[in-house]
Amino acid sequence: MRTGQFDLDFYSPFAAHGFRVYLFDQAGSGLSGFLPSVRDYSITRAVQDLEAVRQQIGSQKMILIGHSWGSTLAASYMAKYPDHVAKVVFYSPGALWNWSQEVPDFSRTEGGSPGFPSPRLLAALLLLDRNPDAAQNLLPQREAEELLLSFIRPTVGTLVCKGDSNKLPPFMTSLAAGPHFNPGFNPYVLNALAGDTDKPPSDPHALLRVNHTPAIILFSECNYLPWSGALD
Repeated sequence: MRTGQFDLDFYSPFAAHGFRVYLFDQAGSGLSGFLPSVRDYSITRAVQDLEAVRQQIGSQKMILIGHSWGSTLAASYMAKYPDHVAKVVFYSPGALWNWSQEVPDFSRTEGGSPGFPSPRLLAALLLLDRNPDAAQNLLPQREAEELLLSFIRPTVGTLVCKGDSNKLPPFMTSLAAGPHFNPGFNPYVLNALAGDTDKPPSDPHALLRVNHTPAIILFSECNYLPWSGALD
């Protein structure tokens, strides 16, 4: 997701308390540039990029805050670099493993299931596993972001409880209303990273079982993600 005013408003109080705060946009998402080939998006790449950020800022140990997919990334980073994480916050965490098997429950939220993707986007995503280059030739990454909008708009309200649409941040209401607003969601990145959680080399469970980093889980009242992922 694109780093925007909502993120700045939410995290800036930590800076006021003396923390150095860095907001991480994964390669190909948000304000980060696209990688030349969609083949290059992976959990391994995202973990290495986060480690490069740590080295660049000169921090021996970081406090990680991961929301949804960010929690999966934080856990994967901890598994690879346990000595560089002081503490971690898992906020509405997604699954550590087998993301495709998660069944969301939108019954308590203001939003619902995603819409139906456009035929061109659907064709590109179906091609992605078999021939990533052909998928990207059919639908370049920037256009894929734009076509994804109609697919994800119905999910905007899932961030709040039913009846609380007035509590949505301006960022999300703009996404719901603006026909050309591009939030930096890249379907190629989302599919590549979620797909990695089905591959044995990406499974962090064994390494996390011996990881004693202090952690806290924040799980909201109307969370549409299953509790089983947070428990795991």
